[in-house]
Amino acid sequence: LGDLPVTLQQQVKLYCAQHLILRVPLFKGCEPNVSSMIMTLLDPRIHVPGDMIVQRGEHGDELFIIDHGVCVVLGDDEISTICKLESGSYFGELAVLFEGRRTRSVVASSHCYLYSLKHLALERILHEHPMCIDNIIDNIVKCYDYVTL
Repeated sequence: LGDLPVTLQQQVKLYCAQHLILRVPLFKGCEPNVSSMIMTLLDPRIHVPGDMIVQRGEHGDELFIIDHGVCVVLGDDEISTICKLESGSYFGELAVLFEGRRTRSVVASSHCYLYSLKHLALERILHEHPMCIDNIIDNIVKCYDYVTL
């Protein structure tokens, strides 16, 4: 992909990631131009079973969106499984917003294809499109009304 012209790289990223934005509740209601910007700033990641994607207690500055595969959120003992996350799920939303410490560890339990969004990329999006700040925050609040990790 790196050998392609920048504009073609962006078009390939948009095509490959457009279905994610539609499935991820965090970005629900974003304007099409905001969704396009998010998609161009996503970085693909591949993990194999057993990979520790995020470690509880470490500094976090990125959000992960699962395109394909299954990840598990570990309990306080770092062994038990709290929940499974599958295609369309995301984690690290608090880290991408606030750059805090990770509250849970997440491990790949299958071959996983993920996309990540860094804090600086999200800051850029919010700076260029401040009207979507309330929308994203509302979506996170709605999510936490139903899910507690």
